[in-house]
Amino acid sequence: MQTGSANWYDRAARHFRSRGTLAEEIAAFEAALAAHMAQLAQAAPPGAPAAATPPDPEHSEERP
Repeated sequence: MQTGSANWYDRAARHFRSRGTLAEEIAAFEAALAAHMAQLAQAAPPGAPAAATPPDPEHSEERP
């Protein structure tokens, strides 16, 4: 049984040993996220709100 990061990579069907540098991994993640968001935007019906944009806490009317 694996522990740590290697286990998470296996669960995500990715190869831990060939993951590249942190900068490369972040760039790949950002590219995949952008592609997914573009796909969601194309699939949304006209007039639908933007896909899962979290509220900006700076402009929230709810104050602690």
